[in-house]
Amino acid sequence: MSQPSAILAVIAILTVALGILVTLLVRKRRKERKIEETSYRAFFVMGTAMFPAGIVGMLIFLMLGVSFIIAMPILSLGLIYLIIGVANRDKWKKAS
Repeated sequence: MSQPSAILAVIAILTVALGILVTLLVRKRRKERKIEETSYRAFFVMGTAMFPAGIVGMLIFLMLGVSFIIAMPILSLGLIYLIIGVANRDKWKKAS
């Protein structure tokens, strides 16, 4: 197996294992009735961190002449998280 194929295989295995772990955790919490309400403020905070990081990453890759495809997911997730957070601003929990 070549080097890139081995790396992709390891990433795929870790992703599947993480998915199974999260599924088991969610099922356990549902049985215990400990499901919490979604924190839309957390989405907003993550978006405000990821969106500028994605822009900076894209600018750096463009200045270096490298494809900016690596920074695109960070920029996209940041924008999506910002939209989710702002759209549900009325559901933000009050800070104590």
